[in-house]
Amino acid sequence: MKMRKRILSVLLTTAMLGTCVMGCSSGSDDSGEKSESGKRFEGVTLRFAPNWGTDPDHEIGRKMLKEFCDETGLNIELEEIAGDEMKNKISVDAAADNLPDVWQYWPGCVCKDLADAGLLADCSEYLEKSEVIAKDHFSDTVLAPCTFDGELLVLPRMGASGVLMINTEIFKKYELEAPKTWDDLMEVSKVLRENGVTPLNVGSKLGNPSHFFYNELVCQFEEGVQDVNNLLDSSKTTFKTDAMEYAANKIEEMVKAGCFADDVLGSTGDWAPSCAYYDEGYAAMCYTFSWQFASFSDETLEKSEIIKIPQIAETDRADNHMQGTTNDCWCISKKAWEDTEKQEAITALVDFLMWDYTKETAQGGYIITVDSELDKLIDYEALDSKLMSDVLQWRTDNNIEADPMIWQSLPNLAIQTDYCNALDELWAGTITGAEFIEKCETSVKDNL
Repeated sequence: MKMRKRILSVLLTTAMLGTCVMGCSSGSDDSGEKSESGKRFEGVTLRFAPNWGTDPDHEIGRKMLKEFCDETGLNIELEEIAGDEMKNKISVDAAADNLPDVWQYWPGCVCKDLADAGLLADCSEYLEKSEVIAKDHFSDTVLAPCTFDGELLVLPRMGASGVLMINTEIFKKYELEAPKTWDDLMEVSKVLRENGVTPLNVGSKLGNPSHFFYNELVCQFEEGVQDVNNLLDSSKTTFKTDAMEYAANKIEEMVKAGCFADDVLGSTGDWAPSCAYYDEGYAAMCYTFSWQFASFSDETLEKSEIIKIPQIAETDRADNHMQGTTNDCWCISKKAWEDTEKQEAITALVDFLMWDYTKETAQGGYIITVDSELDKLIDYEALDSKLMSDVLQWRTDNNIEADPMIWQSLPNLAIQTDYCNALDELWAGTITGAEFIEKCETSVKDNL
C-alpha cells in the first residue's frame, strides 16, 4: 500500500456554496517524489461536491485538493454545499439527471432513494481498481449502512463519536455533582434553572443535534436497540414501541422542566450554535459529536469533564454505550463511472479522498477514520484536537459501545425528514411526546 504525506503549502481561495474550477500545474509529496503512479488526467474534468463550510478540516481539504489537481492534471469543478443543504442539492441534481461525479453524503436512508433509482455506482468495482483502499479495511458494521440489497453502493468516510461534558466551574459554583441517573439530571437541571443557567445545550434544527439525544434515551433499553434495528426492515418499521414512546415522554418532561435553552440562540439548534452556547458559558452541560470537537476553546476544555449519559432507572442495559456509527460517505455517480474517460480519474480522486485527506484530518483530530489500515497510522497521542484524544481514550477506558441510529436506519428520506421536523416541534414544546410518536407513525404509513 502506498503511503503519501503532503505539505500543505498552497492556499486555495474559493467561494462558499459556489463552484470553483481547480486547474493544474505540478506537484510532489514531501519526499520530493511524485505521489500516486504519476498518472496525469489533462483534459478530464470531474464535478466534486463536498459538504464543506468554514471548519478547519475543510480548509485543509481545499489546500490538499489543489495540490492533488496540480500533480495529476485533473480539473475539478468544486461544488461546495454546507450542512443539510446538500440533501436539497442532490435531490435537485438527481431529478435533473445532473448528479456530481463524486459527492459527500450520508449513508443509510439518505442514499436509499438514489440506490433504488440505480443512480449510484457499484463501489466494489472502484475497490477492484483502487491502489490504496480495499474492502477488508472496513468492518461489516462500518459497511452495513453503505450496502443496499447486498451491493456496496457508497463508501464509508468517517465514524462519529458522541460526548457529554459538564462545565466543572458552574457545577462547583452551585455545589452540584455530575449527574449519574435520570433523577440526578432532573435535580441538577432544577438548580441550574433557578440560578439562570441553561442545563443542556441541545436544541433542534432539522433534528440536529436533537435526534442523537433522543436516540440515546431509546437505546437505554435492549428493546429500544432492537426497535432501531427493526427500522431497516420496512415491514417492521414503527415508532409505536415502548422504548420510543418512553423516550419521547422523557424529552417532553425535559422541555417542561427547562432543561433546554428557551432563548433564540440556544433553542434553534444545529451543531455550531449549540456548541457555541456551551463554549460561551450559557449552558452547564454539552452534548455534541466529533466533527465539533475542534470548535471549543482551550479555556472551555480546561474546565470540562466527560461524563456518561445519565441512566434512566428502568434501563436494562449497562451504561457503556453511546451514539456513534458510520456517519457519512462518498458517493460515485453510476453515469460518471460508466464513462471510460472518467473512470481512472474518479478512482484517483476517491483514493485521494479516502487516504490522503482522511489521514490528514484524522491526525488533526477532526474526524474518526473507519479504515482499519489507516487507523494504524494515526498517532492518537499527538492529535491536534485535545478533546478528540480525550474522548477516544475515555471511550476505550469505559468500554463504550456504539448504538444504532434511528436517523440513518429509517426506510427512506421522506420519513427521515418528517422525523426531524417532528423533533423540532417536540423540542420547541409545541407537541407532546405522544403527538411526536403519532406524527412519525403517520409518516411511516404515508411513505411506505
